[in-house]
Amino acid sequence: MTAFRMCADYSEWPRFGDFAVVEQKRHGVSNEMYYHKVVATLVSNSWVDVPVQSPATETLHDSSESVAIVICCGVDESRTYRVRVADLHKVEVSARPSEAINGWIKCSERMPHLPRGGGKARVIAYTPARAAQSFANGSRFLYWNGIDWRYFDGGRFEHRVTHWQPFLAPPTE
Repeated sequence: MTAFRMCADYSEWPRFGDFAVVEQKRHGVSNEMYYHKVVATLVSNSWVDVPVQSPATETLHDSSESVAIVICCGVDESRTYRVRVADLHKVEVSARPSEAINGWIKCSERMPHLPRGGGKARVIAYTPARAAQSFANGSRFLYWNGIDWRYFDGGRFEHRVTHWQPFLAPPTE
């Protein structure tokens, strides 16, 4: 059984949806360009030592550090593993032209930032079936099922959420 201490991480980086590469060059391995997508962050004493070997095997350490749970994009996206944040380098993803034009952001590229200390981010969610107003932190309507974001319309049907955009604040007067 792995011992770890989990905590909420509301830092700017890394956060859900960010892309990163694992630093391997300083460990004597060519810096292969495998992109990783961050799916969660926590403080843990279990992570994969670099250079990352295949298959990635987590090791129990004496101290806890900031760790990101990542998916290796294009290799085996069904498995996740933990990497120390200190061993990651951020990969900047430029805004897509469609995002700049119509304001919709793909859930696979970026999710809304949650306020420090917890809370909700109000968004408009788009599903291929319908657009839906909701909140984006796993509350009553919009939630993460481990594979993708889903919208529950109050009836019997769930709809896959593919895009979101910030919800405009109401007028003050």
